[in-house]
Amino acid sequence: MHKLFVSSQKITGPSENVIILTAFRTFVIKDEEEYDLCDYFGFQDSSCIEICTNIWMLLVNLNITPEIKRVVINFLCSQHVVRDKEYDCYLFVCEYYKIENHKKKYLMEYWELKKQRFWPKVGDVLFLLDTSKQVFKHAAIYVGYGLYVSIYGAGGDIHFATLKDMKKSFGGKDIFLATPRF
Repeated sequence: MHKLFVSSQKITGPSENVIILTAFRTFVIKDEEEYDLCDYFGFQDSSCIEICTNIWMLLVNLNITPEIKRVVINFLCSQHVVRDKEYDCYLFVCEYYKIENHKKKYLMEYWELKKQRFWPKVGDVLFLLDTSKQVFKHAAIYVGYGLYVSIYGAGGDIHFATLKDMKKSFGGKDIFLATPRF
């Protein structure tokens, strides 16, 4: 089993039977050596990869669904490399649901939004909006442990954050559960 630690920090930890890898840019560091992330895994089968992050200075294995794992690994191997300014949190969640690429102004045609009044389930997509100004602010996928995964800004990095941190970073007074209209 390989643990892919998604963070900008290098981590080491006790592990006899598990290889802990840290993703910097699009590289994996193993035993002080850098490998291209896609070359290292090949990503033909991601079942041998666990995605981890740090929560309050602890290494946590995220038991994320294969669909979330697919979109995270795809981002790290493709979009993260090119830093495409068109690729942002919104396209990240569209890719998660395999929705065609479209502009945010068509959001209501593709998504049904419900005011978020409950604890999300792993895999739920949340949108942060400022409904008073009718402005989209941010989109993220819930991965458990009170954390969401998203892309931090256009052409940005993958980011695991709490809802409180996302609201602070992006604004958006209103939280909606988003489900595709297909």
